[in-house]
Amino acid sequence: MLLIGLFGVPEYYIYEMFDISVLFLSSLIFYVLIMDKIKGKLGFVLTMFLLWLFMFGYPYNSYLYGFSYLSLGMMFVTGLICVTPLLFSKEKIPTWFAITLISLLAMGVIFSYCLFVPGVFAAVCIYIFVKDFGEEGKTYLKIFKKKTLLVTGILLLITILGIGYLFVPTFFIADQSNLVEALKNDGGMYTEKYANFVFYAIFGILYVVDIFLKIRKKEFKIEFLDVFSWVFVAYFIVIYLGLVGGLISKYYFFKLYYILWVCVLAITIKLVNEYVQKKYFKIFLPIYEGIWVLMVILTIVFKAGTFLTQEQKEKIPDWVGMYFEQNYFFKGSVFAFCNFAKDQIETAEILKTIEDVKAENVLFITGSNNERAWTLAISDLQTEGIKYDKFLSDGTQYYLQDGLDKENVKYIVKIGMTDGTEDLDEFLAQNPNQNEIEILHQSKRCYIVKKN
Repeated sequence: MLLIGLFGVPEYYIYEMFDISVLFLSSLIFYVLIMDKIKGKLGFVLTMFLLWLFMFGYPYNSYLYGFSYLSLGMMFVTGLICVTPLLFSKEKIPTWFAITLISLLAMGVIFSYCLFVPGVFAAVCIYIFVKDFGEEGKTYLKIFKKKTLLVTGILLLITILGIGYLFVPTFFIADQSNLVEALKNDGGMYTEKYANFVFYAIFGILYVVDIFLKIRKKEFKIEFLDVFSWVFVAYFIVIYLGLVGGLISKYYFFKLYYILWVCVLAITIKLVNEYVQKKYFKIFLPIYEGIWVLMVILTIVFKAGTFLTQEQKEKIPDWVGMYFEQNYFFKGSVFAFCNFAKDQIETAEILKTIEDVKAENVLFITGSNNERAWTLAISDLQTEGIKYDKFLSDGTQYYLQDGLDKENVKYIVKIGMTDGTEDLDEFLAQNPNQNEIEILHQSKRCYIVKKN
């Protein structure tokens, strides 16, 4: 609101700036998570390549498809993975400060994407209990220490607040599915199961071997990244069983992949920096990672470039998962479908200035679901007497005459990207002396008409 008031920046530009900022902050927080694991110049170089692969994987995919809440959820969860170990830091960070950060980030998680909460909160509580148990200090209820009780109590309170605000009202609001039933609803989602994790499979094997060897040598130290990953994978399996049992849709199941991505990349970076200093790995790891980075870059260059024929491009296998198919190739389709052009924005802004316009008395005779959504957002059109989603998803093909014939319609709006205003010009040509309508706005593709 400050940007709007001081500089006159439109809300839709602020929305885009916010999404880009979240993408940047997610990558920055992930770097904070892994920066203490970087060892040596070679480790730094390999980490930077993996950081690039992280950012332009699931975080960029979430940004590209407009899942702002999901991007925020990823950012807050990554922040929690960074902050939770501060409770036991050697730097003697004040307990109250660490708990305050954990509480704020936990609030962010539950109010951005609550499906992450069970796995994330459970991981935090289990880690603090295990670490706190070995600390000196007073014991409560025979096994709990002060930090465990404080954090668990706060997370429980935050969960209760979240349930009260997000969950309970859905059982009482008319025409709204409760959250239990809503989990069965499907939607548009990236649903690739394995392709994006094939490259990291070798690190998964190395991770298991590494833990086994450290336990055998009594060198294993509990880190929150490990505990979080184990608990979240267990939660992932539970949700998968819900998917198999028909209790949860693919739409919600595959959103957990965005958090798995954080775990997999962070553990990979940790392992790369631990082993890159060792004799054989010093040669193998740069070659292995370099081949993967080159595959991603060259797949995009050759399949998206103009120096190969379409037939030749189709023969190139796509082994790089989302990096090309989703995050590059489909990007043009997404931008084309989700684009809202200058004259459409102008039409929506003019609609906003009309005092008595509302959903009940306006008819959009063209416009996709996306174009209607943008128009409603920019014009601040109220939909009190009609369900918002019904208004957006109305795919009926209306014409100018339909608006003239409907008694409840006062304003007729055309906002379609691919349409012209020939229908209005034709009506005016056929009725040169008409006083049935008043043209409030007209451009090459859009118009707003008021019925007299």
